[in-house]
Amino acid sequence: MREATRSFWRNIQRVAEGHFDLSRQLQYTIRPNSDVEMLAIRVRMLESDVKELKRRMA
Repeated sequence: MREATRSFWRNIQRVAEGHFDLSRQLQYTIRPNSDVEMLAIRVRMLESDVKELKRRMA
């Protein structure tokens, strides 16, 4: 019974480590997407500012 308990906890640890790795990979995957979204928003704001400046200069 003791060996079964150790084996059980080893397996739990493996699952936990795998979960941690997946969570870390997900964070690295999500972060660039949010950076791209923020840059896209900034570009749209700058495009709007340029249009406004062009309109004022015309």
